[in-house]
Amino acid sequence: MFMSSTLNSYRPSFAPALACVRSFLMASLTSFALLCAAGCGDNVMSASDMAAPVPTGNCNGEQRMVAYEGATHLPIGTPLSFASNPPASGSHYPTWGTWGLHTTPLPRGHYVHNAEHGGIVLLYRCDKPCPDVEAALVSVMNSAPQDATCVAPVRNRIVITQDALLDVPVAAMAWQQIYRANCVDTDALRAFVAAFYDRAPESLCAQGSAN
Repeated sequence: MFMSSTLNSYRPSFAPALACVRSFLMASLTSFALLCAAGCGDNVMSASDMAAPVPTGNCNGEQRMVAYEGATHLPIGTPLSFASNPPASGSHYPTWGTWGLHTTPLPRGHYVHNAEHGGIVLLYRCDKPCPDVEAALVSVMNSAPQDATCVAPVRNRIVITQDALLDVPVAAMAWQQIYRANCVDTDALRAFVAAFYDRAPESLCAQGSAN
């Protein structure tokens, strides 16, 4: 009788353990929510993504980080506007340009998409043929390292194109980063490539289709 009443009176309590598990789960969910608020699916680059400044060189070069303008895909041919020149984010077209040299100008709506994939776009504006400028930019592209994520014939994620909308002779852009100069400074452009290559919301070296 004593043992029976003792066993019947024993009621183990799981409340403390359940409370502990509940607290752990709530803390984990809170941490996850904070992480997502800080960066899940976020295309915005922060100040911590800013690499060392690119030297100004001999062409009055200027490099700076610009504000995020969104990343919405719009139908090809949709008129686009950007707050910076050259653009470095913003609404753009769903297809991106082929990597490498473009003999005809690649529209901004395509090359902004290249930058979203971690690419660098080297830009120039010439009022008459300027093969020396083009050759200098090609030398910058060819001096960049081979990208292990690219498949031949693509060597790296660099685009070269003319842009008649530039208000300077030479420029470069990456996601939220721009460089502007009065002439080609190959050292400064190489520094820009080294600093901002593959620093974007997406890292993709798939070949583009826009020309």
